[in-house]
Amino acid sequence: RGDCFYVLDEIVVEQATTFDACNEFHTRYWDHPGDILIYGDASGNSLKTSGTTDYDMIRQFFSRHRARPVRYLIPTKNPAVRDRILMMNSMLRSADGQVRLRISPKCKRTIRDLQEVTYKGDTGLIDKLRDPKLTHLSDALGYLIWQECRPQPTFGEQNRRLF
Repeated sequence: RGDCFYVLDEIVVEQATTFDACNEFHTRYWDHPGDILIYGDASGNSLKTSGTTDYDMIRQFFSRHRARPVRYLIPTKNPAVRDRILMMNSMLRSADGQVRLRISPKCKRTIRDLQEVTYKGDTGLIDKLRDPKLTHLSDALGYLIWQECRPQPTFGEQNRRLF
């Protein structure tokens, strides 16, 4: 809403396939009137051992179960991890104290993820091994935030395309 984001629910399915996750989404929200927006990281376009990508599987699922438009907002390459994290942190609370990301208390795993994900030692790398259940939800939310709020490239002296 406006320039703020609201996380109202979360889907966490242990040991799930891409199809299982799509099915859970469809079961919960089949009657939601809005478009379906698919966000994610560029690696979802990588081929799996099955010969198809995660996004291909999602497209197949929604082509069979679609009751409304589906839009895919997937970057061609991922942002730098540090840039994505800094943007997320600034949405949670900017330097001037503005909060633009609000998360429902019922999203317990997302909140835990945001609170407990840490960097490895003295590096700028996320510690994905400390707890294998962490990083997935904050990464997913980070890709949505990045896609919607990322810095836009400038074009020439007038900072816009001329035609």
